[in-house]
Amino acid sequence: METLTITVTDSSGKTTVTKRQIDSPELSKLSNRIRNQRLGNWPMILVPMKLLAKSGDKGLGDIVARTVGPLGGEEFKLWYKKIFGKDCGCNARQEAWNEAYPL
Repeated sequence: METLTITVTDSSGKTTVTKRQIDSPELSKLSNRIRNQRLGNWPMILVPMKLLAKSGDKGLGDIVARTVGPLGGEEFKLWYKKIFGKDCGCNARQEAWNEAYPL
């Protein structure tokens, strides 16, 4: 058995601490449930990208396109098409990432 301590602070600044004895398998299930609610199916390494989300973003694809685009996104697309003679796939990738990692 382990002791699970949950500390919650509401908007008025009041803090509530709850302690509960819990066995390891139950703790694991609880931890996974909380993580999935907070992160969805986003890998941990991509979670900081959620901080860059703005209203109107559908998911990771929109965040990346908006963040990287000003750094030469359109120029890269033109360069890629000129060199390789085909589309770079950025738009399709953006939609795929939005579907895979929605906000």
